[in-house]
Amino acid sequence: MELERSPSLRACLPSTSAPSSSSISAVPISSSCAEACISSSSSSSSSSSSSSSGLSRSSLLQQAWDSSSSIPIPLPSSPPAAVSPCKKQIESTEHEHDGGSVLNPEIWSMVPAEILERIISKLPITSVLRFRAVCRRWNQLPFDKQFPKLPPHQVGACPPFLSRQFDIFYIDGSGKWRKIPFHFFPLKHVILEASGGGLLLFSRSTFASRLIEAFYVCNPITKQWHELKGFSIRSVCVTCIDVNPLTLDFNVVLAGWVDLSDRFSGRSPFIEIYNSKNQSWCMKHNVWDNDFSKLRGVALVCGTLYLAVHTRNFATLKILALRLEDQVAETCGTFGERTKFHCFGQYRGKLTTVVQRRGIRIMEIWQLKKQDCGRPLWILLDKLADEKLNAFSSAAVAGGFVFFNYYDDPIAVYDLRDQSWQWVDFPPGRKYSLGIRPIAFQPSFVPLNMIQ
Repeated sequence: MELERSPSLRACLPSTSAPSSSSISAVPISSSCAEACISSSSSSSSSSSSSSSGLSRSSLLQQAWDSSSSIPIPLPSSPPAAVSPCKKQIESTEHEHDGGSVLNPEIWSMVPAEILERIISKLPITSVLRFRAVCRRWNQLPFDKQFPKLPPHQVGACPPFLSRQFDIFYIDGSGKWRKIPFHFFPLKHVILEASGGGLLLFSRSTFASRLIEAFYVCNPITKQWHELKGFSIRSVCVTCIDVNPLTLDFNVVLAGWVDLSDRFSGRSPFIEIYNSKNQSWCMKHNVWDNDFSKLRGVALVCGTLYLAVHTRNFATLKILALRLEDQVAETCGTFGERTKFHCFGQYRGKLTTVVQRRGIRIMEIWQLKKQDCGRPLWILLDKLADEKLNAFSSAAVAGGFVFFNYYDDPIAVYDLRDQSWQWVDFPPGRKYSLGIRPIAFQPSFVPLNMIQ
């Protein structure tokens, strides 16, 4: 295994003050917003001077008519409400470019349906759900087979969170917290096992033996859920779910044992994969040897199944890879001694993992890249000097972000896109991270009604 350090390596997270409001850390106002403030103040001063000069109401109305291309703008009877400078700039820009014809139904009626669907797909997920009440066509549009294949919706600069009440909180593009309730899901005594591609995977187990009784896959946006039946592995150790963005087929991977006797007998775990296209389970037997004692994590990336395992006596952390196409298994990475595994994730088809060096209080973010010769290359993207290890709760990789959750401090988020850090406060009404679990949830309209 070859290791390479990123040139933009940071020793620790910048010590910025935690934000006081329930939003992302403060962002400086751009110069365009400042210009909007100046223009708005100048326009208000000019209007006050014109009114003091003795102009009549009809002359002011005539000026407003001349300034618009086709729609008259009546004078308000009372002073307008205060609007933020950025919003004023957006509104003024819209009026300058649309020429007053943005609401012309004749123009929008001539737009092809394909272009209109692509425009709707660019809107926030909450707007798409609200626009379903416009007409029958738009009501069924999110469930169209071609609509989910459009570019996925963005949920802002932070991964979503799942509360104990199974409510999803996420930050939209405007920096505000949004909530997706789970009232449609009737099952409450379940555990979230995995998430990805807009789908959530839950499990229900027996209280005494802790054997899995049922799995449920759910889409909170379409409010659809389905029970997966016919699996053999009941003593599950780790799971993952992966959605193909082109075909909308998804795979559920289980790693574990058929029963408790196999788990404590020292046998290597089995791999069981569910494919939504075939609607069937496939079992993999004796994929690896018995040279490891603890299975830590599993991830499915571009047709390759990755497992994080600790060897005997927890001496070494290994990353194993299994190509599902030809059933070839190999070791693609070995970390040194006293290394603790935290989580797996993927971003743009690349495997990302978070490990912790025991004894030196450092969290490291690694990413796997394939060289031209086919050999694996692990790159150290960044590391976080964890001075509050006792207050550390969990780490996860979701939607292009790596976040480190603490009990009573804001969440440290690392952006894989530009390799930058930021602080994110808790959702509204929550002061601690207990009961809040970050998930790899990207709102989408992956349908589940075709599963029998």
